[in-house]
Amino acid sequence: MKTSSWIKIIGILCIIFGGSGIISNISEIALPEMSKDKLPAISPELMGWVIRLAYIGLVVNAIYIIAGILFLVKKSISLKFIYSALAISIVYKIVPLFFLSDYPSTPFFNYEFNIYNLIGPFIDVALIAAVIRISKNYFMPAEENTIRKTLAQQKLRVYSLMGVLCLSIPISLTVLWNHAFNSAATQVERVALYKSYVPEFLHGRNSTSLLSLVFCIAAIILSSVCLQTTVKLWKAINIIVLVLSILSLLLNLFQMM
Repeated sequence: MKTSSWIKIIGILCIIFGGSGIISNISEIALPEMSKDKLPAISPELMGWVIRLAYIGLVVNAIYIIAGILFLVKKSISLKFIYSALAISIVYKIVPLFFLSDYPSTPFFNYEFNIYNLIGPFIDVALIAAVIRISKNYFMPAEENTIRKTLAQQKLRVYSLMGVLCLSIPISLTVLWNHAFNSAATQVERVALYKSYVPEFLHGRNSTSLLSLVFCIAAIILSSVCLQTTVKLWKAINIIVLVLSILSLLLNLFQMM
């Protein structure tokens, strides 16, 4: 994929994630007044932290949006600004998990170290990796980018293998579920058997589906990039990985509905 295309994707994603974060922060600020009768179990101290973090989040997500816009228009400070914005976002999402993890979880607030709370930081790290990948060509003219758009064949093979590895995770989880489904008589027994196959942190509702979604998206991105390879065998492998990843992605989205 051309560097210019990656610039658009990263910039737009930053704007979307920043906007959704601001909406979430506003909801957290308004929630105590809107749902007083539904929040009796939350201590005033925890509620105070939630409100403070929501206001900090407004600033963090505003910076996130500005970083996305600057990245699209390719200003001189764009790269430094987006690195700073993503790093601040990671700190904002990770730090509360350390000093608020002792509070009991509620349907509204959960500061435990689980897959749900780590999705945001994982996305930020993935965006940082993508920015690093295109940083050398970020300010190059479109013509020069076109000449240098093909990655070295050795790197493409490594990325292809990484795509296969990423796809193996959701495929393995699907195989385990099919085995559990066929080995037990009732749904309760099937679920219990399936949970015995996976780590405890994946025992939550939709945890394995979310994990599968993350690796499916990674496999789709890697296989799409590696379609540039000129070796027919590797191109065929990447096409197969791409198709299976999309099908697995759709299957997991359907299961979460």
